[in-house]
Amino acid sequence: MLILSERYQSHSKTDSSSKCVIYKFNGINPDSAQIFTILSLIVELSEKSAEQVEADEAQNSE
Repeated sequence: MLILSERYQSHSKTDSSSKCVIYKFNGINPDSAQIFTILSLIVELSEKSAEQVEADEAQNSE
C-alpha cells in the first residue's frame, strides 16, 4: 500500500491563482501497480468532475 507521509503546498511566483500540491513518498518508490492505481483514480475523478460540470451547466441553462 502506498503511504503518503507529508503534504506540501507551494504557490507559484508567476501566477498567484495556481496552487501546486506535492506529496512526498514515505521513503519508498511506488511500483508500477501502485502508479497504475493512482493514475486510474485520477482519471476516474476527472471524468466524474467533468460529468458534474456538464450537469451543472445543463441545469443552469434551463
